[in-house]
Amino acid sequence: MGLQYTSNHDALSEQVLRFAPLSRNWGTANAFVQDTIELASDRWFLLLGSKLTHHDFVGFEVQPSIRLWWTPSENQTWWTAISRPVRVPSRFEEDGSLIFNYADTGLLLGRPASGVFIPLALSGDDSLRAEKMLAYEFGYRFRVGDRFSFATSLFLNDYQRLISVPPTIFGNFTDRGYGETYGLEVHTSWQALPNWRIEGAYSWLGTDIHGPVLPFEEESTPEQLAYVRSALDIGENLEFNTVLYLVDRIPQNNIDAYERLDLGLTWRPRPDLELSLWGQNLSEAEHRESSGAMIPRSLHAQLTWRLR
Repeated sequence: MGLQYTSNHDALSEQVLRFAPLSRNWGTANAFVQDTIELASDRWFLLLGSKLTHHDFVGFEVQPSIRLWWTPSENQTWWTAISRPVRVPSRFEEDGSLIFNYADTGLLLGRPASGVFIPLALSGDDSLRAEKMLAYEFGYRFRVGDRFSFATSLFLNDYQRLISVPPTIFGNFTDRGYGETYGLEVHTSWQALPNWRIEGAYSWLGTDIHGPVLPFEEESTPEQLAYVRSALDIGENLEFNTVLYLVDRIPQNNIDAYERLDLGLTWRPRPDLELSLWGQNLSEAEHRESSGAMIPRSLHAQLTWRLR
């Protein structure tokens, strides 16, 4: 059980994004309660909980969750969960405005120019409600001693009242969108040698967006992601890491699939001191990522000193 309160204040100046009002205060109060019940000795467990939230933009929201898991043996766990989180509209979705251009009112109506111009803008709407998601999950974990582990899960997320831009882009944000995401995740870890650990993961994601909204989310996220990581201890104080990432294409931004190779060397001369040297994006000179920015090869060093 717990309580939390957060107060926010901003004071903005007119820039490309416009806000009305320019200054605003808002607060969020959170409370949560959770309990784990043992249904059968060392075999069946049930977790019940809920988060209670009051936000000045949308009022009171209840976010319950339930999780059930079964451990038929010491090295196996089957689990399932249902939860319902919410997302509160942002300050821009409430009060912002992004002006793309200005248009003559007469020309907009197919008449002679009137000389009166109105902005073509995407604007916030203070009547927006919180987005709601009903999440269903089912998973399995398996472990063989300290050397090998495997975990997989399936998920389905049902979204209601999705906040998005209208199909024309111009006008107010709308919360009449709805949709689903679904997929699977797999993770495995293997202690190949006492000083060498390998792990990998794969995920697949499907997205469907419906309603009077611009469904750009459907093709703006990679459908498949994977990585393989190797951590090799060289002596007691030196560790060599290799990570290979595989990222599927992003059709919305016309970004091709790419591979990313990172190599790192970490030296720990003392328990409280760590020096790391990493080379990132070594497989090619540069590539585009989800933001559209070109990411080049890079080299960086990091010194970490932990105070006791």
